[in-house]
Amino acid sequence: MSNAFPHCFWKNKVMDYTVIVVGAGVVGLSSAISLVKMGYDTCLIDKGLPGADTSYGNAGIIANYAVMPLITPSLRKNLVPMVLDKNSPLSIRSSYALKLSKFGKYFLRATRQREWESSGYSMGSMMKDAWNCWENLLDDAGCASLVKSSGVVVAFDKPGTFQDFMKIEAQYKKAFNIPYSILSGNEVKENVIGLRSHYSGGVFYPDARFSTDPYELSKKLFDHYLSIGGRFQKSEIETVRTIEGGQAVTAKGGEFCAKHVVLATGTFTGYLLKKMGIDLPIVSERGYHAIVDEPIEISRPVGLANHGVFATPMNGGIRIAGLSEFASHNAPVNNDRITQLDRIAKRHLGAGVREPWVGARSTTPDGVPYVGGLRHHPGLWVNTGHGHLGLTLAAVTAKTLTDEIKSGFNMLNPLSPHRHL
Repeated sequence: MSNAFPHCFWKNKVMDYTVIVVGAGVVGLSSAISLVKMGYDTCLIDKGLPGADTSYGNAGIIANYAVMPLITPSLRKNLVPMVLDKNSPLSIRSSYALKLSKFGKYFLRATRQREWESSGYSMGSMMKDAWNCWENLLDDAGCASLVKSSGVVVAFDKPGTFQDFMKIEAQYKKAFNIPYSILSGNEVKENVIGLRSHYSGGVFYPDARFSTDPYELSKKLFDHYLSIGGRFQKSEIETVRTIEGGQAVTAKGGEFCAKHVVLATGTFTGYLLKKMGIDLPIVSERGYHAIVDEPIEISRPVGLANHGVFATPMNGGIRIAGLSEFASHNAPVNNDRITQLDRIAKRHLGAGVREPWVGARSTTPDGVPYVGGLRHHPGLWVNTGHGHLGLTLAAVTAKTLTDEIKSGFNMLNPLSPHRHL
């Protein structure tokens, strides 16, 4: 064995750590904290600063009302018109389309009514505990002040989509006991002072929360992780492989071994798994954000449903964030998306945007994250594919994963990656 990797003596089952978590976004941070609290000797590995990639740029919403996946039965028939409409919140880069073949097969299956409802019940079971898990984590980390409880409004421009919500989505909110109230167009503006457009109606979710600074939140979680005994290695991961008694992670700074390895590194999870011969359909669904370029104030976050964005009052100004662009994570910025954000901001908030940003969400075909173990690779676990709900689900999927690591691989886990393998 090379002297470059002095700690990894897997024949004698001497490990560097009990658990290695790859990826220091909000999902990886939450997972690492949960594992340390369970008593596992844990190392977090990332090539960059914790929380500095996709977790930096999210809309900041803890959307515990979002029980039904965005991949809906109606999307099956509306997908092509949406992609062709330059004003649609959804776009697909032609250079990326060929990489969506396996994803597309499972996506079409997920849009069937029965499968969509099944996915919704998987999400609903998590959402029941999503805020409780976050509340405990925020209290422990001493950063509850970074999350506000003002509720969230979702506003609809078009009467048709508002009526569709009333007919379809509302019944699932009731099924999962999600509190909400229906708003008229005028009531939307009364509940979100500062909006300047006309609305056909909206919904107010009183229990939803939002972060005033998602990046600062990640930094506070990282500080907490270190304070309770977690360890960190700043290094770029190249490969993962199964060894006797666990997993070996090869990084540019050396090789590390652990009984368990958790891949919580977004779209890069799929890349690492593919190098192991595991073709898990995780795709890059990029989102954009920008800051509204005037000191406008709104009283609480508002989702602009027909545009696929949220406007959230944050410490640095109003962040308008969202859109769905299926493209490689490192593809050039699509200036049309920035123009689209600018147009939306001017219409609804009366000002353009500055400081545009783009990041890649990891998305699954059914809109439900992959959380669990890999049957033929003992000690290898994933916590990825949270799509638009990474912040919302980070704490509860961390608990779900930690529970399964403690009890052992569970093939019947409805979040298992094996549903698409």
